[in-house]
Amino acid sequence: HRHVQGCDVPRTQPSILAIPRLPSCFAWAHPLTERMACPVWLVVGGEATAGIAVRQGKSTSSAQLPERLSTGALVRQLDFVEKSCRLRFERVTGTGPDTGWVSTRLIHKDLLAKTPHGWKVVGGGENGGVVVRKGKETTSNTLPQRLRTGAIVRELERDPEALRLRYRKVSGAGPRTGWVSTKVPDTDMLVRLKDYDAKLGRSLPTFDLTQAGSVNEACAAARRSRYALQRLVEEVGGVLVDAPALRGPGDFGRCLKQVMGEGISKEYPGLVKRYKAADMVFTTTEVHPNMPIPGHTELSYMPGSKPDYIAFFCEDAPPGSGGQTPAIDMRAVLQDLPSDLVKRFRAGVRCSANVPPKPGTFLIPSQLDPSGPSFRPLNRSWKKFGSTREEAEVNVASSARDDGRVVDVDWDGSWLRVFEHMPAIAPHPVTGESLWTGYNPRFHWFGTLSQALFDVAFHNHTWRQVLVSAALVLSTAAFALCRFLASMPRVGGLLPAFLASPGTTSSVLEDGSAISAWDAFRIVRCYNRHVLTWRWRPGLFALLDNHRLGHFRTPYDPHLPRKVYTAFGSGLSQP
Repeated sequence: HRHVQGCDVPRTQPSILAIPRLPSCFAWAHPLTERMACPVWLVVGGEATAGIAVRQGKSTSSAQLPERLSTGALVRQLDFVEKSCRLRFERVTGTGPDTGWVSTRLIHKDLLAKTPHGWKVVGGGENGGVVVRKGKETTSNTLPQRLRTGAIVRELERDPEALRLRYRKVSGAGPRTGWVSTKVPDTDMLVRLKDYDAKLGRSLPTFDLTQAGSVNEACAAARRSRYALQRLVEEVGGVLVDAPALRGPGDFGRCLKQVMGEGISKEYPGLVKRYKAADMVFTTTEVHPNMPIPGHTELSYMPGSKPDYIAFFCEDAPPGSGGQTPAIDMRAVLQDLPSDLVKRFRAGVRCSANVPPKPGTFLIPSQLDPSGPSFRPLNRSWKKFGSTREEAEVNVASSARDDGRVVDVDWDGSWLRVFEHMPAIAPHPVTGESLWTGYNPRFHWFGTLSQALFDVAFHNHTWRQVLVSAALVLSTAAFALCRFLASMPRVGGLLPAFLASPGTTSSVLEDGSAISAWDAFRIVRCYNRHVLTWRWRPGLFALLDNHRLGHFRTPYDPHLPRKVYTAFGSGLSQP
């Protein structure tokens, strides 16, 4: 074990291909992984005083901060002194100081409790909450009030066989104490906080449909639980559904419809080629398995077509940490991004799709095929829109208007660039909270390489991935050099066409100023700081709020099986 500021972080046994120790150039990765492993506590005291006192230092005689830490808040442990019951924390939810020192216990009363003792009410949304009774038996007297959905309670006593829980309320509306059922047939009514809150285990809550023995049973259970699933998506940003009875994309589409209703998209409106695997279910982005797909929200570059929700379903998954689809907390990203970057991006971003004058093979690092050179054949040409530049510009703009889009058209040498306008920061369409909209670093020449470095450090540190990243470093450096030479009046014209490519995508700020490689790296770094992870297995699907949570794909061995499908929706409606 390695001791990290009060947290015991176990080492995992490396695989045969794993790197025993990361190179020193990845030293910046260690504080991030250590931070994710620290325990989380629930504030259970301070009801009568509007929260508990927070002090600047470890000593109880140090200066007290003006704000109190609210009852029901969740905090991450940074340091803990067991003898004096003093905790240095980082606030995750609730109100109060972002960090400081608190006492976990005062005389004979707990002020904070580790989250395994905390539960959150997720069921009963359609009935105003869950039923509370005076006694453990389900035949005992019912209290006049229900425990409202969203309330946080502390466990006092539990009967795991009868699925009954005696609680004391920490936050929310309803009786102060009583007995409730944690689960009714096929539906969770309360779940442990450690399994619920995305900030706790750096994952998403899992909704268990493993008892469903057939597709019909899984669909029926999903329909009965749709309110709880929708509530989890609204409050946490996403939910995992474990349904082994679902064997393929068709089964997934049927089950998802029970949750999302008629809001599932029948066609994919984006520019990336996808194939229909079943009705309303599509293949995921086809990028070489060894290549990373940087973080983004789906169709962030086309805000008029951006879906409200996205779902992923796993039919087959490779072993190990490769081929995963981690989610990204876009609210936390906005709070964590440097203020100078946020200020420059606030006006918006222009993302472009670039089209060559004729089909050919070009140097494009983000499209690197590790099994061959960094040159990618492109079979399209802007001349299909018109024989002259002027005609092509008019036809591209007209075609976009027919699709309800507004685009700008300009040129990079002989390449046509079609720009979409996207906000970098926007309010959530339901809650109104400000969110980072999920700018895709793949629209920058340095974005894919940045993600490759984090993939090696965090997600897939094998020698195979180190070699792929090294190849990507070389091809990206060559691309940057060629772009520099192309900008020089006397030299640019001497470059052959396959080296003068601006790439298939690019982006600039709304005012036309450049997005630097340092900007792209800092965005990718923030994405990887606020990752929510899970391990794919057959029958598991994830339902994500596409405004609140982004996603990316980790590289994997191309010789291993991976079948993951996706579906999109706009709004959750009752089926």
